[in-house]
Amino acid sequence: MSTKIYNAYKFTHNYSMYELNQIFDSLRTEIKEICNRDILQKVIEKTLYFYNFKQTNGDVLVNEMVVNTDPKNNPDSKDCYIHSIWKAVQEDKWAAVYGDVYMRIIDEISKDAKSPFRGNYDYRCTLQIIPMKTKTLAMYFGNPMLCKYLESRPDFFVDYHYQNQTDRPESISENLWNLREKDWEKAIGPDYIPKQHGFTVDLFDTDNIIPIFVPSKVKPVSLPDIEHQMYSIRNTLRSISDVQGYPKSQRYSDWLAFTKSKPYKQWISDCNKMIQKKCKFITNFNEFCELVTPKKG
Repeated sequence: MSTKIYNAYKFTHNYSMYELNQIFDSLRTEIKEICNRDILQKVIEKTLYFYNFKQTNGDVLVNEMVVNTDPKNNPDSKDCYIHSIWKAVQEDKWAAVYGDVYMRIIDEISKDAKSPFRGNYDYRCTLQIIPMKTKTLAMYFGNPMLCKYLESRPDFFVDYHYQNQTDRPESISENLWNLREKDWEKAIGPDYIPKQHGFTVDLFDTDNIIPIFVPSKVKPVSLPDIEHQMYSIRNTLRSISDVQGYPKSQRYSDWLAFTKSKPYKQWISDCNKMIQKKCKFITNFNEFCELVTPKKG
């Protein structure tokens, strides 16, 4: 039987339960900071999308979005924030847009955390801890970005993956590789279902995220550059359907050929010029904070 155990680790010491708890508390604090900043960046990016959308497409299309997202016209819609967001865009209430976008993304995070699939807002960060007589093993499940961070902490644990699909890594001796096989067999065999062994530790609470309603009070994060902002707005322009060679089908090959065509590239160039002429892009964190700070009076 083939075996593939990835994102698997061994703690650097045979820690006591008290020591493990101290480690997990420390990691939770660090992971929470990383997640909160990443979420803030996503909120800013989406808020700027609405800000640039109005500058580019004007009031008429914004008004159309308000009507289209009205719950009266969409009784089956499960998005309880999108209509209020468009209403705030319509009224240039950017603090309200920012707040509703934040709550909408938090809602998406909670949904993704309960989904069997990985979504755009999946911030799950879970360790399955399997204590053994002389060592403690762990397996990671969740957001790849957070996995990379944990792997950068060799003070706590080191790689201990095992697989028999290909040759072992040259840096690991045959004896040590065989030991890994035996250790994992003892740790999660014979069913090899990690959750049936040891105990689970969640390092980020996806159900209790506190929004950063006043971004000016936290350490600045980077904003999407102008090219990225233009890309998101280009996708809202209906003029693409008028471009020569616009595909009538959904076949990937047709769309790939279209994106390589001269008419499409000319459309991109013309759109970028038009968007840059209409939009006052915000790429500075302090400028963004000013945008979403409620105006007095």
